[in-house]
Amino acid sequence: MDPVSLAGLGLGAASIAFQIFEGIKTGYGIFEDAADMPEQCESLRLRLRLECTRLLDWGDLSGLSEPQNHSRFDRKLKTNRATIMALLSEIKMLIDKLQKISLRSDGVLLPDSDIAAVQGTAIAKELHLANSQEDLKGVDIEQFRGILGPMEDQLYNQKRSLLTRSLRRVVDIGQGIADVAKQPGRIRWALSDKEAFQTHVRRLKELTDYLHETLGDHQMGILIEQTKETCMAMLQMTSSISEMKELIEAVEIATSHASIESETRAWLPLGDSVDRQASVSESVSTIAIPERRETLFTQLTEFRYHVASLQIGLPQNSEVTGLKLQGGELDNLKFDHTRATGNGRTPATYLGAVAWVEWKAYRITRHKDEHGKFYYGPTPLAIANLERLAAILHIDKRPTQLRVPLCAGYFDDEINQRFGLIYQVPYATPQSPETMSLSQLLLQRGSLPSLQSRISLAKELVTSLYFLHAVNWLHKGLRDESILVLTQNGSPDYSQPFISGFEYSRPDETDLTTTAAPDTWAVYAHPDYQGFDKKTYRKTFDIYSLGIILLEIALWKPAEEILGFGQPSVSTGEKDKSPEAKDEFQGKKGYSKDSLQDLKNIRNRLLVDEPSLLEQVRATMGSRYYNAVRSCICGLEYFNLPTEADETSPVIATLLQQAYLRLVVDVLRSIRV
Repeated sequence: MDPVSLAGLGLGAASIAFQIFEGIKTGYGIFEDAADMPEQCESLRLRLRLECTRLLDWGDLSGLSEPQNHSRFDRKLKTNRATIMALLSEIKMLIDKLQKISLRSDGVLLPDSDIAAVQGTAIAKELHLANSQEDLKGVDIEQFRGILGPMEDQLYNQKRSLLTRSLRRVVDIGQGIADVAKQPGRIRWALSDKEAFQTHVRRLKELTDYLHETLGDHQMGILIEQTKETCMAMLQMTSSISEMKELIEAVEIATSHASIESETRAWLPLGDSVDRQASVSESVSTIAIPERRETLFTQLTEFRYHVASLQIGLPQNSEVTGLKLQGGELDNLKFDHTRATGNGRTPATYLGAVAWVEWKAYRITRHKDEHGKFYYGPTPLAIANLERLAAILHIDKRPTQLRVPLCAGYFDDEINQRFGLIYQVPYATPQSPETMSLSQLLLQRGSLPSLQSRISLAKELVTSLYFLHAVNWLHKGLRDESILVLTQNGSPDYSQPFISGFEYSRPDETDLTTTAAPDTWAVYAHPDYQGFDKKTYRKTFDIYSLGIILLEIALWKPAEEILGFGQPSVSTGEKDKSPEAKDEFQGKKGYSKDSLQDLKNIRNRLLVDEPSLLEQVRATMGSRYYNAVRSCICGLEYFNLPTEADETSPVIATLLQQAYLRLVVDVLRSIRV
């Protein structure tokens, strides 16, 4: 009797469904273990990974993934039991067909029984993007999973099981700890019918869609969250140009025939989307995407592809070098020196629209041109880094959640030995709002923003950094001066800030270095990035800097004032303080920005020596905000990752991304005012 008939009789439905489900997982795992995969099969395997993950997520929610949850499957999905059995049976049949037309053992196409024998195990392998055990030396996975402990009381009960399951999935993706085939070398890729393979995968996608529709609204919401995070992990694990192209194609196909709105939304990290005509950069010529609603995940992947293609020198020289303004082109740039702040940013208009210029100084050195003549100017490396930075910031196909201004071009101010980067907010017009830096706003005494405004600002900034790091982009200069807020008639809008000040930023590459930021920003710099023995810049250093900015937003004071670097001027209100307050202030130890020891000790003061500094944050903004700030400042230790972990490793980067999402982004986004 077939499984569907047994289900109709109600004879051990969950047990039968579990057997079919496990068989499907095993079938998916065989494709991961198969050796000698040709390049043409990469996108096909990636699409199988996506469908496998979507099935596993459904299994978690339906109760099929673990035997102890089978009663939940029987209870919750009773009305759809026969349908589910039919869908699972067809999925299993399609997996078997796919194996027959794509896998071989000892030079012979494998029938079903031989595949099972060759694999030698009934335990399925979950989604597996990398066997990177070497990268995980020193990582206590169980301890890392324990980072959810401090969050349990901060999040809604309905999300707790979601967080545990999806975190486990991401950890397993990175670690490759799921069981693998005993003898994977005997199974090899040998695709005989690519068109049939693609047809079967499309059908797999449709069947998985139908399984998702058997869930209730609440479970569908959980499923959306799981799928978001898996996709973001896959993006982080992708390292090559070809893999990025395949990921774009696979996700586009996987989301192109969604039958319900929630299925489309499932691919949007943090639940946002952007309406625009979908198109990949011209360099992705092999991918044809119809005009429709494009997901945030696709935009992120496209953006990362474009950044990577610029940095490795694909045929896009005009994009890199064509942004320099020279001669008469500079007539379109008008400075407004009356509003200059003296902090490396000059207000201006460009082509009649609101703009500003940020400066990057360079050193003059002697060079020889191709004709053997000597000349003086910036080094070729400095020019190349500047050109690439301008090209990256010029990419207009970017998610709005990056909160990064558009670079309209750059020029060489030879007299002052500096480059000028011209920035505009997207879609700038003559009537566009002007910008003020957080540094300027913090100095406006008597204008403390509401609690809601400050939390809104913090949420946008941590989300922006999440997406910047998702595309492997290091800022390297986060500080209050680099946070810009739009103002209309002098009224700040804290809900749409921009992160600027990218003159020292770079992609996160193991073999790439750039000039370090100046010591004047040292209050925001991680102690390991200060002094002669500074370490290579990494993502946790950006996160630390953001933690200092979150501290400023909470107490609405400059970091130097909060941390005791220099006394406030009389104009800041010292004259009006009571004698008791003055005595208390004068009794505090003063710190100097000229002292490397004082600067490197800031982190230890906040976490150990002077916990009262962060306790002020708890008293002002609440425990959740306090925990998010502490997470940023503590970094890898708080995320239960070893301090010596290689953050450029895709596996470690994935774990770090997940921890930052859990302990910072999710925590701040859960605050309701």
